[in-house]
Amino acid sequence: MTTLTTTGHTPPHTAAHFWRLQLMETGIALALTAAAVLAASRLLKHRTGAAI
Repeated sequence: MTTLTTTGHTPPHTAAHFWRLQLMETGIALALTAAAVLAASRLLKHRTGAAI
């Protein structure tokens, strides 16, 4: 990480970490989406009294 790139800065992550970071980011986004869908469906069920 001590090597500077042609742009004059060091990259924050190595190329080997790219897919691991992408998978972690995707997992977090999917978990947050699932939590939002669950919360919305429970709120809708509570407000309407309907079975979803």
